[in-house]
Amino acid sequence: GLAARLGYVNPPGLTEILRDKATFEQAVIKGIRPNLDLLFAGERSINSTELLSTPSFHELLTKARLSYDFIVVDTAPILVLPDALLMIEHVDAVLLSVMRRHTLLASVAETLNSIMPHKSDNTFFVLNQSASIQLSGAYRYSFPRSKLAKKYDTTGGSDRDIAS
Repeated sequence: GLAARLGYVNPPGLTEILRDKATFEQAVIKGIRPNLDLLFAGERSINSTELLSTPSFHELLTKARLSYDFIVVDTAPILVLPDALLMIEHVDAVLLSVMRRHTLLASVAETLNSIMPHKSDNTFFVLNQSASIQLSGAYRYSFPRSKLAKKYDTTGGSDRDIAS
């Protein structure tokens, strides 16, 4: 994982904080890059959903907000594990990573349908591997996300991928 790539062996992380095995101060790695601190996930947990449902998770984010201007939480894909949906109520915005020519439109629609009840005003996309798409700074097109979800309604089961 990322911890090993950065040279850390079994550092305490979110799991240890939520299990009261480490404090926030003990688990946060300071100065990974200028103005960047990092909190690893920690030990794998078979009950991560249970841990993220505790008041301790909300308290941790509240404490972190006192020290940081921005907090980015990287999660497993929303359709794979419910963990991300549990976190949504505690975050200011959701940023979805969509891979061009890989992510299915039906998956994007299902993801949108899952998160819209929680964060309809602050949901954003990053389209990865889109080097061939050229956008002009003078042109902007947008429409409500609810229309996007309806356009790619999963009841029909679109298996098309996100293409150029």
